[in-house]
Amino acid sequence: MSLDPESKRKVQSRHESNENCSSLQFDERLGRIMNPSLAEYHVPVHMDVPEIEVIWTDIPDPHAPMGARGIGEIGITGVGAAVANAIFNATGRRIRDLPITLDKLL
Repeated sequence: MSLDPESKRKVQSRHESNENCSSLQFDERLGRIMNPSLAEYHVPVHMDVPEIEVIWTDIPDPHAPMGARGIGEIGITGVGAAVANAIFNATGRRIRDLPITLDKLL
């Protein structure tokens, strides 16, 4: 199968971006990033992430109620923190326990 020129450019760009990510210095012993700042290495963006193949399964999850499997939880994990930060910016009160209710703000 032959790629069209635009697809070839995207693949080449993705490969070059992935190579730039290798400048990350990571201490596996301490589990810390050792670069002094984020300015020293390429932060991956959408074009840098390889294509993800989604598969569907009819096999129930034995560890979940009714065998249900999750599909979109990863995409919303930052929402609670974003809302909490917005409330902090608006009120000056930092609430660290969810759910954030009016009585916690008063």
